[in-house]
Amino acid sequence: MISSSSSSIDTTSLATFTGHSSTVRSVVFSPDGKTLASRQPIGEPLTGDGYAVLNVAFSPDGKTLASSRSNMIQLWDVASRQPLGKPLIGVKDTLGVLNVAFSPDGKMLASADWSETIPLWDVARRLPVVGQPLIKNTSGVHSVAFSPDGKTLAFPTGEKDIKLWKVGN
Repeated sequence: MISSSSSSIDTTSLATFTGHSSTVRSVVFSPDGKTLASRQPIGEPLTGDGYAVLNVAFSPDGKTLASSRSNMIQLWDVASRQPLGKPLIGVKDTLGVLNVAFSPDGKMLASADWSETIPLWDVARRLPVVGQPLIKNTSGVHSVAFSPDGKTLAFPTGEKDIKLWKVGN
């Protein structure tokens, strides 16, 4: 819950984007605010292998977009709109990678899925950070977030708790 001491905020509608083929459940602005990515493409979509995208996240520099789906994560070059190599695969659960988040320096990517793990990826090497997921959770993980300094990862337990894990030096 977020509260504000200001009593008046302008909430004027600016635009509505239509043309999605199904329910939109994820949107994210690029760091420079010039690009909006959504789970469902409108206009000229990024094209890949046809899998449904569950979540999208921009790297802090805005040059890379991560899209999560099925049991994999695809990294995209935003400027060329092309995939950056093969998808990151390693998530054992096939129900879907529900959420992805870049660390503030853009060097690490965390993913949340229905399995009991949160894989951490080395973005440059495109490999798991330690060869296997670091964090165990018994209820699946729907969301992940790095702290601003990149040393802590937060995630909901699927129950009534939020866990914090040290992931940096």
